[in-house]
Amino acid sequence: MSTTITQGPRGTAAPSTPTPAPTGTGKAELGKSDFLQLLITQLRYQDPISPAKPEEFAAQLAQFTSLERMQNIESILQSQNDASALATLAMKADLGASFIGRQVLAAGNRIDQDTKGPATVACDLGTGGGKVTLTVYDSAGKKVSTQDIGFRTGGRQTFKTGDLPAGQYTYDVTVTSASGSDVDVQTYTSGVVDGVSFQGGTVVLRSGDLSFALDNVVEVEQAPAGAAALRAATSARIIPSQTE
Repeated sequence: MSTTITQGPRGTAAPSTPTPAPTGTGKAELGKSDFLQLLITQLRYQDPISPAKPEEFAAQLAQFTSLERMQNIESILQSQNDASALATLAMKADLGASFIGRQVLAAGNRIDQDTKGPATVACDLGTGGGKVTLTVYDSAGKKVSTQDIGFRTGGRQTFKTGDLPAGQYTYDVTVTSASGSDVDVQTYTSGVVDGVSFQGGTVVLRSGDLSFALDNVVEVEQAPAGAAALRAATSARIIPSQTE
């Protein structure tokens, strides 16, 4: 009697990959309809010999009612928040439109130079002030000039840059106190507003090629007479007279 032996492949046995266990597809959160369905299922499959006590059933109904009310309150509050955010955005848009033609000062460090010449920059120096250094960079980030302004006291200060060709620039102000420590500095961007836009739910003011968020505005100057007259003319309405 012959015996047949079947030999498998030579070499180290390859580890077998276990079949992944099925994952659940249930909800991460239960809503009021899910609780109601659970309550109905509980009543359907309760022991007829020992049914749920009336007080337990009443307590579950009270919990269900409380859950529904809480969800309704949450929905109402969310609607109120959305309406409030929309109203706030509309108010900001109206405020931003009123700035058209006005010179504004906003947090930033950009310079928009229309013609060749010096530019004026403004910043707030920390308490005590110190020795000021003003550095200007072109649109590519290359250093254009560095000026030692000298000692300035704390508070709002304005500086003149050297002559700059027309173009876009950024600037940096560093202040060193008498003790050699750094002093906090807040730089600003200024310009006459000529447009308003919306970006990511934020009202943005435009001044030539510059743009800054309305929330960053810290100072608004009175509009020049020409700009005020133009704005008044463009907002004027013609009301037709009544016919007999």
